[in-house]
Amino acid sequence: MLHQDKEKEVTLLMIMQGIQKIEKRTENIEQRTKKTDEKVENIQQLMMKYEDRFKKIEEQIGQRDEKVGDIDTRLSEVEKGRSCPLGWEIDRSKFYLRLQNVKKEKGENLAETMTEILAEALKITK
Repeated sequence: MLHQDKEKEVTLLMIMQGIQKIEKRTENIEQRTKKTDEKVENIQQLMMKYEDRFKKIEEQIGQRDEKVGDIDTRLSEVEKGRSCPLGWEIDRSKFYLRLQNVKKEKGENLAETMTEILAEALKITK
């Protein structure tokens, strides 16, 4: 009987040690899980901050694009305003030079040449 009691005690002691090991492992797992949860929460907060930053940057880009578009439109208008009279002067000069180059000895018809030049300038057919 004493021998059986000792065996029971040893078995009980071994079971208690096993339970203690399991409890320690469980505590370690819980601590790691808690740390992991904290890290995940920190990552989520960082993601939210970066999303806010991205939104602000996208808004700034949109505003810059609008400004660039406005500037581009203004430049186009300025270029049209400046180039139109100059272009018209160049076209007019070409027109007069062409008429001056019409020679009667070539047998060209002045009226026909003028019609061709005007049709070309106005982009219409004869």
